[in-house]
Amino acid sequence: MSEASNERTNVMRLLQSGQLESIELGLTLAESLLIDIEEFKNDIELLFEWLAPERRFMPPRDFSFTEKLHKVTTATEVYLDKCDLTFIPVQIKYMTKLETLKIFNNHITALPIEITSLKNLIELYLDNNELTTFPPEICKMTQLIDISLSYNQIDSLPIEISNLANLRRLHLESNKLTSWPSQINNLIQLQGLNLAANRLRFIPPEIGELIQLQHLSLDNNRLKSIPLEIGNCMQLEYLSLSSNRISGIPSTIGNLTNLDSLNISRNPLKSLPNEIGELKNLSALQIEETKLQQLPETIGSLLELQDLGIQMAQLKTLPSEIGNLMNLKRLDLNYNLLQELPGEISRLKNLELLSLLDNPITDSEKEKINSWLSGCDIRFE
Repeated sequence: MSEASNERTNVMRLLQSGQLESIELGLTLAESLLIDIEEFKNDIELLFEWLAPERRFMPPRDFSFTEKLHKVTTATEVYLDKCDLTFIPVQIKYMTKLETLKIFNNHITALPIEITSLKNLIELYLDNNELTTFPPEICKMTQLIDISLSYNQIDSLPIEISNLANLRRLHLESNKLTSWPSQINNLIQLQGLNLAANRLRFIPPEIGELIQLQHLSLDNNRLKSIPLEIGNCMQLEYLSLSSNRISGIPSTIGNLTNLDSLNISRNPLKSLPNEIGELKNLSALQIEETKLQQLPETIGSLLELQDLGIQMAQLKTLPSEIGNLMNLKRLDLNYNLLQELPGEISRLKNLELLSLLDNPITDSEKEKINSWLSGCDIRFE
């Protein structure tokens, strides 16, 4: 390589360094050495113009090239929402300091291969775009920790997604996935997984391999069952399975002792396993719009429970053990078949709201309930 070529390479490295002092030195050297940097300058001008919808890139006055270059090459976050963008320019490779890229509500259909140059990028959000496939370029960005591609039209995941060994959170809500992507089972560092509003019919036993999982959302799919191996995901704190076709909850649910919130509403459930009482840290339980006719007595073991919603079921009675839920603040029993409540309900001194709309409760029973919970907001109609 000639001396002139070496000098040019060094100057270009300085220009792309992201450090203001190096950029200024690079510009000075470029001028003194008469190096042609017009192509580079055009790239920066184009990229700056593309970023203009973001407020931080909309100057109150005309920026000099040096100022534009500094803005572009030192940016750590880009957020572009509702800008009618149809592409990401290849010049994004110059944004070497970028850590977070958020491009919501646009018309992006693909990613340029140059995006893989962003070695510091750890968060990539492309929600509500027009992606029909999971961009293969993402699978080469092994430093990514958080990926969100919700509200697109993705129907499958590439095998190479298993290369994302550092991935902690994956959001693919409202896409067109019809089968559980087996590649996900290799992402053993995964802590958050959102596959809600897809077309999933089956969860494989291998889900139990995701032992670091803390947040799992599978609402609005076509699931008929939950595998026993869900009990291996013992770090789970949030589990939502609402609006599926699940007829039974496995007994291994009792292994999830870190669970804080459980939503199994809008499923054809007729009963709950006794093991649900082992969820000692549960604070919110939603089992609305089911075929549930009774609760297991073990419900009284959920001593941390604060919010219990069982509206639009077929409950005729409540177990007396419900009086053990001393931390309960909200109890929603609307649209059931209850004619009375057990006297033990009077022990719920922290209850703030008791809703009993559209239950066949007599006036005398209503008076009794009011006397038991005088400080509570009780709603009968």
